[in-house]
Amino acid sequence: MEAMPADVLEWSHGKALVATGSPVAPVQYDGTTYTIGQANNALVFPGIGLGVNVAGAQRVTNNMLDASAKAVARQADPTSPGAGLLPDVTNLRAVSAVVAEAVYHAAVADGVATKRHDSVVQAILDAMWVPEYGTEIQ
Repeated sequence: MEAMPADVLEWSHGKALVATGSPVAPVQYDGTTYTIGQANNALVFPGIGLGVNVAGAQRVTNNMLDASAKAVARQADPTSPGAGLLPDVTNLRAVSAVVAEAVYHAAVADGVATKRHDSVVQAILDAMWVPEYGTEIQ
């Protein structure tokens, strides 16, 4: 890190928007607990791939990438003092589903989708890998 989140908040008198590439514990400053978001590409990549797959997109467009970034941003609520700037990476599965839906719609709008779905949400859920393993040893 170029600067520690606690230092950035101190230097900015609590006004800085802080995110890091690695997980960081919440920071206390002036009676407020600041949740430090993890700005990690894992917040967009799984959803982009899932959305491309569900759309059968012929290519990835700038609009699809823009839609993925905006979908991530919409999942955070920075209106409260100390709130995280980004959604928590521990909710990656839910974040990815929202990103995938935005990417799907952008692919359709850009004319690169080869698949259409009556229920995009269901198509995304059906396409998501579920890490469930049987109990039998083979």
